[in-house]
Amino acid sequence: MKKHRSLPFGYTITDGRLIIEPSEAEAIRKIFADYAGGASLSELAATLTKLQIPYSEKRTDWNKNMVARIIGNRKYTGADGFDPIIDLDIFKEANLSKDQKIKKQHCHDNTTIGIFRARLICKACGSRMIRLYEKRNREQVRWICENPACRIRICISDELLECRVVDRMNLIIDNPDLLECPDCYLIEDSGSIQRSRTAQELGRMCDSGNYSDEQLLDVILSGAQKRYDQCPQVQGNAITGVSIAFSEAEKSEELDTELFLKTANHILLDADGSIQLRLKNGKDI
Repeated sequence: MKKHRSLPFGYTITDGRLIIEPSEAEAIRKIFADYAGGASLSELAATLTKLQIPYSEKRTDWNKNMVARIIGNRKYTGADGFDPIIDLDIFKEANLSKDQKIKKQHCHDNTTIGIFRARLICKACGSRMIRLYEKRNREQVRWICENPACRIRICISDELLECRVVDRMNLIIDNPDLLECPDCYLIEDSGSIQRSRTAQELGRMCDSGNYSDEQLLDVILSGAQKRYDQCPQVQGNAITGVSIAFSEAEKSEELDTELFLKTANHILLDADGSIQLRLKNGKDI
């Protein structure tokens, strides 16, 4: 199919009709999600070039200006008569990220939220949550699931999110029995879940037809590494490390960043704003 680069990347003309080009649309969604998640324009350009995603018939090399034009193009939200590829919230989040990368706000909050952003996932579907923050209203912070099939939106201030994480960590310090994790859970449950996730990801790639041998190999190796991490001996080390870290900790009214990084893999955010910690021993508490 000929690529009309007089049209924005992500669209083409077929039988005289303007339509979405599926493989390019998938690349656009990833660009917005990754940029909102902290990736730089240069990093995104390098990734697109490495994956050999064609920008036009004669060009597969990308630069940061090409990526920036995509991030700033409102047509992807359905403006000017174009079919939408992303929703307005993701567009706003990505473009607000430009300001946030130029000027950092409140060093302590930014450091804490930066840690949370890298680990916060949707409890409903397990996908990454993206933070939408408007400077004119610091209390109005929304977390949006990046999964198009989920798209849960949750309003919770940075301060309340941090408070709930601290409360959860203090609960574990007060109740060390919560850390007990049966071997059958570790080996069978988390292992089968990982196999299922890897199979699903491979299935989606094969169904779309938009993949390279390198991408398939990356998914397979990533799945194998995660399966290794879930082996009994490896997880046994994680169980011991988490237990020791909490046994040596004292309750605090502020986030113990070192303890959090030692013991937690993810923060699970529920639709009602409640949270659970997914610890490195495989437990959700």
